[in-house]
Amino acid sequence: MGMFEHKAAVNRATCKATSGAPRAWNRRELMYAANSYCDGLKGAPFDNCVFAGKSCPRNENGVTTTQNCGVGTGVFGFTVRGRRWVADTETGVVLGVFYFDYGPSSNLFLHEYFKIQAGTLAYIFAPMKNQPHAQVAASTFAQETK
Repeated sequence: MGMFEHKAAVNRATCKATSGAPRAWNRRELMYAANSYCDGLKGAPFDNCVFAGKSCPRNENGVTTTQNCGVGTGVFGFTVRGRRWVADTETGVVLGVFYFDYGPSSNLFLHEYFKIQAGTLAYIFAPMKNQPHAQVAASTFAQETK
């Protein structure tokens, strides 16, 4: 049974599978796990659904910002826009390209690499660069309507 094939197999409090043997995740599942982190940055109720493991360090521009990427994600309260994903099903690594929408004057464009192991986020590496709002609002990052 796959992660998305049976809703009863998901704990509603943690948004994680309640049973099932470990297996390699497919592209859709890997992207779902990485997306859970981006959704968690918005705050409640999404911050309770981050697929973070017991140890999930997040490294930002060479500095470890947290030892558990699932703790405190909701305090940021901003939206992640322009999400694009590349998933490697053999290594369990997902590359996310997006920007943090801080408001009308500032955004943070970044690539984040998510390592997924045993159904949880195991590591996040985030190289970043601040971008002017007008640049990231360009049609390149327009939200998909489908």
